[in-house]
Amino acid sequence: MTSEIEHFEHLEPCNGTISVGGDSLLLSEGIGTVLLNASLPDSSFHILRLKSILYIPSLCHSLVSWTMLSRKNYILTASGKFGFVSKGGCIVFMTQLRDNLPFIRERKITVPMESSLVSAHTHTPHLIAKPYIYWH
Repeated sequence: MTSEIEHFEHLEPCNGTISVGGDSLLLSEGIGTVLLNASLPDSSFHILRLKSILYIPSLCHSLVSWTMLSRKNYILTASGKFGFVSKGGCIVFMTQLRDNLPFIRERKITVPMESSLVSAHTHTPHLIAKPYIYWH
Protein backbone atom coordinates (compact mmCIF):
# COMPACT_ATOMS: atom_id res chain seq x y z
CA MET A 1 0.00 0.00 0.00
CA THR A 2 1.17 3.49 -0.78
CA SER A 3 0.15 7.14 -0.74
CA GLU A 4 2.34 7.89 -3.77
CA ILE A 5 -0.10 8.05 -6.69
CA GLU A 6 2.73 8.63 -9.19
CA HIS A 7 3.95 5.05 -8.60
CA PHE A 8 0.82 3.56 -10.17
CA GLU A 9 0.93 2.20 -13.68
CA HIS A 10 -2.78 1.41 -13.44
CA LEU A 11 -5.27 2.43 -10.75
CA GLU A 12 -8.97 1.67 -10.30
CA PRO A 13 -11.31 3.24 -7.74
CA CYS A 14 -11.75 1.00 -4.70
CA ASN A 15 -13.10 2.56 -1.52
CA GLY A 16 -12.67 0.74 1.76
CA THR A 17 -10.76 0.64 5.01
CA ILE A 18 -7.64 -1.24 6.09
CA SER A 19 -6.47 -1.90 9.64
CA VAL A 20 -2.83 -1.03 10.40
CA GLY A 21 -0.89 -1.03 13.62
CA GLY A 22 -3.51 -2.99 15.49
CA ASP A 23 -6.46 -0.64 15.81
CA SER A 24 -5.88 2.19 13.31
CA LEU A 25 -8.14 2.32 10.26
CA LEU A 26 -7.05 4.00 7.02
CA LEU A 27 -9.28 4.78 4.03
CA SER A 28 -8.28 3.39 0.64
CA GLU A 29 -9.30 5.16 -2.56
CA GLY A 30 -7.98 2.76 -5.19
CA ILE A 31 -6.19 -0.45 -6.09
CA GLY A 32 -3.76 -1.09 -8.91
CA THR A 33 -0.34 -1.97 -10.25
CA VAL A 34 2.77 -0.15 -9.02
CA LEU A 35 6.17 0.04 -10.70
CA LEU A 36 9.26 0.38 -8.49
CA ASN A 37 12.80 0.98 -9.68
CA ALA A 38 14.32 -1.36 -7.06
CA SER A 39 18.06 -1.54 -6.38
CA LEU A 40 20.16 -4.67 -6.90
CA PRO A 41 23.46 -5.64 -5.19
CA ASP A 42 25.56 -4.53 -8.20
CA SER A 43 24.12 -0.97 -7.85
CA SER A 44 21.91 -1.40 -10.91
CA PHE A 45 18.14 -1.06 -10.75
CA HIS A 46 15.35 -3.41 -11.73
CA ILE A 47 11.75 -2.45 -12.56
CA LEU A 48 9.59 -4.34 -10.09
CA ARG A 49 5.86 -4.63 -10.85
CA LEU A 50 3.65 -5.06 -7.76
CA LYS A 51 -0.01 -5.94 -8.30
CA SER A 52 -3.07 -5.36 -6.12
CA ILE A 53 -1.52 -2.39 -4.31
CA LEU A 54 -3.88 -0.17 -2.33
CA TYR A 55 -3.81 3.60 -2.81
CA ILE A 56 -4.16 5.16 0.66
CA PRO A 57 -3.59 8.94 0.50
CA SER A 58 -3.16 9.33 4.29
CA LEU A 59 -0.42 6.68 4.61
CA CYS A 60 2.84 8.07 6.06
CA HIS A 61 5.13 5.70 4.13
CA SER A 62 4.64 2.86 1.68
CA LEU A 63 4.28 -0.69 3.01
CA VAL A 64 4.95 -4.09 1.44
CA SER A 65 3.45 -7.27 2.88
CA TRP A 66 6.36 -9.61 3.55
CA THR A 67 3.82 -12.32 4.41
CA MET A 68 2.31 -12.07 0.91
CA LEU A 69 5.75 -12.19 -0.70
CA SER A 70 6.66 -15.34 1.24
CA ARG A 71 3.36 -16.96 0.20
CA LYS A 72 4.46 -16.38 -3.41
CA ASN A 73 7.78 -18.20 -2.72
CA TYR A 74 9.97 -15.12 -2.31
CA ILE A 75 12.75 -15.47 0.26
CA LEU A 76 14.20 -12.64 2.37
CA THR A 77 17.76 -13.14 3.65
CA ALA A 78 19.81 -10.58 5.56
CA SER A 79 23.50 -9.73 5.62
CA GLY A 80 24.58 -6.85 7.84
CA LYS A 81 22.39 -3.83 7.16
CA PHE A 82 21.04 -5.22 3.87
CA GLY A 83 18.38 -7.75 2.98
CA PHE A 84 17.99 -9.61 -0.30
CA VAL A 85 14.68 -10.79 -1.72
CA SER A 86 15.02 -13.67 -4.14
CA LYS A 87 12.87 -16.12 -6.04
CA GLY A 88 14.12 -19.23 -7.77
CA GLY A 89 17.69 -18.42 -6.69
CA CYS A 90 17.74 -14.98 -8.37
CA ILE A 91 17.82 -11.74 -6.39
CA VAL A 92 14.77 -9.66 -7.35
CA PHE A 93 15.49 -6.63 -5.15
CA MET A 94 17.41 -5.64 -2.07
CA THR A 95 16.41 -3.93 1.13
CA GLN A 96 18.18 -1.76 3.63
CA LEU A 97 17.57 -2.43 7.31
CA ARG A 98 16.50 0.66 9.28
CA ASP A 99 15.58 0.19 12.94
CA ASN A 100 15.69 -3.58 12.26
CA LEU A 101 12.99 -3.28 9.58
CA PRO A 102 13.63 -4.01 5.88
CA PHE A 103 12.98 -1.09 3.51
CA ILE A 104 13.09 -1.42 -0.28
CA ARG A 105 15.58 1.12 -1.62
CA GLU A 106 14.34 2.45 -4.90
CA ARG A 107 14.87 5.32 -7.26
CA LYS A 108 11.56 7.11 -7.50
CA ILE A 109 10.05 7.30 -10.98
CA THR A 110 6.87 8.75 -12.38
CA VAL A 111 5.05 6.41 -14.75
CA PRO A 112 2.26 6.83 -17.30
CA MET A 113 -0.97 5.80 -15.63
CA GLU A 114 -4.41 4.63 -16.72
CA SER A 115 -6.96 5.69 -14.15
CA SER A 116 -10.25 7.35 -13.57
CA LEU A 117 -8.58 8.94 -10.53
CA VAL A 118 -6.00 10.80 -12.65
CA SER A 119 -8.17 13.85 -13.14
CA ALA A 120 -8.31 14.33 -9.37
CA HIS A 121 -4.52 14.21 -8.95
CA THR A 122 -1.42 15.72 -10.55
CA HIS A 123 0.12 13.33 -13.07
CA THR A 124 3.23 13.50 -15.25
CA PRO A 125 2.91 11.20 -18.30
CA HIS A 126 6.57 10.11 -18.65
CA LEU A 127 9.40 8.55 -16.65
CA ILE A 128 11.32 10.93 -14.42
CA ALA A 129 14.21 9.80 -12.17
CA LYS A 130 13.99 11.35 -8.70
CA PRO A 131 15.93 10.97 -5.44
CA TYR A 132 15.91 7.67 -3.60
CA ILE A 133 12.95 6.74 -1.45
CA TYR A 134 12.33 3.71 0.73
CA TRP A 135 9.41 1.27 0.91
CA HIS A 136 8.86 -0.65 4.11
